[in-house]
Amino acid sequence: MKKKLILLHTSQTASSIKNFLKDNDKAIWMYMGKDYDDMLAWDNLLSKIAKQVGYGKDLQSKALELRRPFLDFIAETAHQNEVFVRWSSSVFEKNSVGSPLFLYLCYLDMFKDCIHKHDADTLIVISESWSLISVIKDNYSSGDCKVIALSNINMPLSMVKSFINIAARPFLFIYRSLLEYFVSISTRKKSLQIDDVVTKSNNGKNIIIRTWVSDKFFDKNGNFKDAYFDGLSSWLTEQGYNVRILPVLVDTRIPIKKVVRLLRGRQDSFLIPWDYLKPIDIFRSLVKGVGQIRIKFSKKDFKGWNIEKLLDAERLNFALSGRGLNCILQYYLFERLSQKSVKIDRIIYTFENMLSEKLLIIAVRTFYPDSVIVGFQHSVLYPLHLTLYVSANEVGSAPLPDRIVCSGKLFKDVLAEEFYPEGILQVGPAMRFGYLFEKKHENKSYGDKVMMVLPGYKNEALYLLVKTLSALKDDEFTIHIKPHPLTDLNDVYKAVEKVSFPKNRIIIEKKMLQELMSQSAAMITVSSSVIYDAIAWGVPVIRVKKEIDLDLDPADWLGYDPARDFIAYTSDDIRSEVNRALALNGQERERLISYGSKFVESSFSPVNNKMLNMFLN
Repeated sequence: MKKKLILLHTSQTASSIKNFLKDNDKAIWMYMGKDYDDMLAWDNLLSKIAKQVGYGKDLQSKALELRRPFLDFIAETAHQNEVFVRWSSSVFEKNSVGSPLFLYLCYLDMFKDCIHKHDADTLIVISESWSLISVIKDNYSSGDCKVIALSNINMPLSMVKSFINIAARPFLFIYRSLLEYFVSISTRKKSLQIDDVVTKSNNGKNIIIRTWVSDKFFDKNGNFKDAYFDGLSSWLTEQGYNVRILPVLVDTRIPIKKVVRLLRGRQDSFLIPWDYLKPIDIFRSLVKGVGQIRIKFSKKDFKGWNIEKLLDAERLNFALSGRGLNCILQYYLFERLSQKSVKIDRIIYTFENMLSEKLLIIAVRTFYPDSVIVGFQHSVLYPLHLTLYVSANEVGSAPLPDRIVCSGKLFKDVLAEEFYPEGILQVGPAMRFGYLFEKKHENKSYGDKVMMVLPGYKNEALYLLVKTLSALKDDEFTIHIKPHPLTDLNDVYKAVEKVSFPKNRIIIEKKMLQELMSQSAAMITVSSSVIYDAIAWGVPVIRVKKEIDLDLDPADWLGYDPARDFIAYTSDDIRSEVNRALALNGQERERLISYGSKFVESSFSPVNNKMLNMFLN
C-alpha cells in the first residue's frame, strides 16, 4: 500500500488535512520553515492527529554533511554566467544566513531519510515555501507515495506578489539612491573640492579603509569609533599614511540625512560615495542588474533531487534587489574615483567573501590595477555560514584579495583547510578580541549572574528568548539580558510577556560585554561570536542549538569536550545545562579558565605593531 504524502503551505489551514486521514492512520509530520513560533502553532494544531518529526540535532549534522557538496555544486552551476551577473547574484553568494536555499536542500535530504526510516502510513509536510512543495511533489509523484498537494488561492497570489516585488525594486533603488545623492549635495558647505591628500601620489601611502558605519559608532562629540578596525586608521596615520574611510551603512533603516551629517562632521576622514557618483550611474547599475533575471544554471540536480524550481525562486527573490544593485553601483564608484585622479595604493576591507566584496575587488583590479587589496577576517568563522568559504573548483576564478589578514592562527588554519590559497593567508591582529589578552580573574572570584546574550538577527534573538525563558520560568534565579546593539527592546518585553515569565526576574544589562564576562556564572546564547568570548574568559556558555534552522556556532570548529561544552537542543536541555553550569565547583571552573587562556593564546593574535604591520607588508 502506498504511503500518503500530504503537502501543505504554512499559509493554509490544518482543517483540510483531516479529510485525507483515516481514524487508524499512523501519521507523522515535518515542518520546513524558519519561523519557530509558527512551528509551535502547527504543533498545537496537529498534536492530536500526527506526531512531529523532531530533527534539531539531525538537521545540524545533515548541514555539516552537505556543506561541501553544496559549495562545489554552486561553483559548477555558476560558470556559464557573465562576471557581473555571477558576482552580483545571491544564488552564487552561498549566503546561508540571508538565503534559505541551502536550508531547503537539507530539509529535502532529511525528508528522504524520514520517508524511508519511519513506518507511518501518512507523512504531512508543512512548508513555508511553495517552491519547496513543488520540488517534493515533482520528485515523488511517480514513486511509491500517493502525493496530495493542497493548493489554494494563496499560491497564485504569492506568484503575483513576487512579480510585483521584482517590478517595484528598481523604483525603490532609484528612489533611495537619488535621496542619498541629493542629501549629499545639500549637506556640502561648498562645491566639492577634491582634497590634495587623496589626489597626490604621496609615495604609495594612500590607503582606503572600507568599513561598516552606523550612527551608534559616533560619540556625542561626533568622533567615529570603528567597530571593525578599532585604532587602525590612527596607527596608519602615525606611520605616515594618508587614510580615508569608505563608509558602508550597517543598517539602512537609519535616516540617511542623519548619517551623512555625521560623516560631514569628519569630512577629512570619510570618502563619501555620492560626492563622486553621478545620477546616471544609478541607471547604468540597473542595466547591468537586469542580467540577474537571466541567470543560467548549468547544473540542476543535487543529491538526486531536481532543484531547478528552488534555484529559480532564489534567482527571482534577489533579482534587481537593492543589495545586488548597490554592489554594481560600487563598481562605478571606483570608476569615478579613478576619473577624479583619487589615488588608492592600498584598500583594506572587512572580509566575509560576500557579494559586495566581489565587485569591489573586480572594480579595484579594473581601475586601480597596481593597488593592493587586503581583506581582514575580523570576527569568527561559522562552519554553516557558507558565504565565508570557497569551492576548490572556483579558487582560480573567484575574485579574492591579494591578502587575507586573519585574526589568529585558528582562523588561518580553517581557511587553509577550506581551500583558500595559503599564499594569501596571513596571521594578523585580533582587533575584535584584543581585550582578551588583558582579561584578569581577580581573587579567584566567579560571577553569579545567569546572562543571556542576544544575537543581532531578530528571529534568532526571539527564538533564544522564547525558548530559554520558557525553560527557566519555574526556576528562581534572575535572567540578565544583554541586548545586541540592533535589538529592539520592545521585542524583548513582548517575548517576556508571551511566555509569562516573571518581569521582576528580568534585568536588561547596559554594561560592556567585557565587564559582564567577569560577572557571569553562566552565559546563554545562540549563533553568536560571543561564544568565543565566553570560552576565552572561562565562563560556561550554554550554546542553544536551533530546531528548524541552520545553527551558526563557531565552536563547532573546536570539537566536542563534555567537560567544557554545554549544548542544548531542547528546553529541557537548556534547564539542565544551566543548572549543571551553576553547580560547577571551584576546581571545575579553574579548568575552564585555564582552557580559556590556552584558547586565546593558540587561536588569537594580540594587537601590536608587529601584527598591525600585516596590513602593510
